[in-house]
Amino acid sequence: MTVHTISHIAVNGSDADAYGALYVDSLGLNLVRRVQSEITQDDEIGQAYASETIIFNNGERGVAIEAICRSITNPAQIPFSMEPIQLGVDRIYIQSAKHEGNDITVVDPDGTNVQVSAGERSYIKGVRMLVPNYKESREFWPATIGLEVMDAPAGNDFQGFTEVRSGGDIFRIEFEESSAPVMETNAYQLGAGRLAFTVDDVEGTLNRALAAGAKEYSKLGRYELGPVTMVAGFWLEPSGVIMQALQFIKK
Repeated sequence: MTVHTISHIAVNGSDADAYGALYVDSLGLNLVRRVQSEITQDDEIGQAYASETIIFNNGERGVAIEAICRSITNPAQIPFSMEPIQLGVDRIYIQSAKHEGNDITVVDPDGTNVQVSAGERSYIKGVRMLVPNYKESREFWPATIGLEVMDAPAGNDFQGFTEVRSGGDIFRIEFEESSAPVMETNAYQLGAGRLAFTVDDVEGTLNRALAAGAKEYSKLGRYELGPVTMVAGFWLEPSGVIMQALQFIKK
């Protein structure tokens, strides 16, 4: 099983305009597209809602952020919490051509920390993940998606990291153990809740993850996207983040 690249970070949000103002206007990322849709009935939450997805990236091949912003009429009637999980993606690292000086940390519209550093171009550098058990995650990532986790050198404020290709860049995922409670994951919680990777064999990757003890999130899916078929498999990282493996097959 080969991981080719990280595809995107999916964020559940509440205001697409606010995400665009931060990541595009303030930080200089490239706006890819905005897509609006009306969900006439969602059986999971028992009601209709409007949805807008705003996608931005480095302006070239590389990881994207997809903010999925839902306007739900009766959020109090949803059968599960939309409150952000306390574990999982705690920080997104951005290099911004619009920033000067020392690193700063800002907060995105729904509570995720964004650490911003200065540089000649704007791109998405990586994420920090809070996990309930670092040793478990250190074993889980190689066994499921094939990415080796290495212990951080002494003096760092995180315990370990793994790196994966992101276009012409290297995307770093840092791990830090946290005592925050593990919460049941659902697809509507606010914040960054899903990491997607492109692989050479989605079905094999999903089977490998399940054999290593991963919890299946949903069944293998196939989606027709013009000249290609996208195959997607999902499982849960121990922190509650949804992991997605993608494979694109030309017709």
